[in-house]
Amino acid sequence: MRTPPGLSAEERSMFGERALREAHTNHPGVVAIYDLVPATPEDYAAYIVMELIEAPSLTDLLEWSGPCPRSE
Repeated sequence: MRTPPGLSAEERSMFGERALREAHTNHPGVVAIYDLVPATPEDYAAYIVMELIEAPSLTDLLEWSGPCPRSE
């Protein structure tokens, strides 16, 4: 996630806190978020540390099974 350029240190901090707050959910269908590394003046990107899910990609599934029914 890239923060908009020109934000103050306080605004960058608020951006990171908001992103982490929104990322934390307790739902079995949502990947777990462990941490958020906030943007710095040297690097305007915030990094999300999340759970690794070993699973086939959507491309793989479509190649194996064809298009998904509308209900899926």
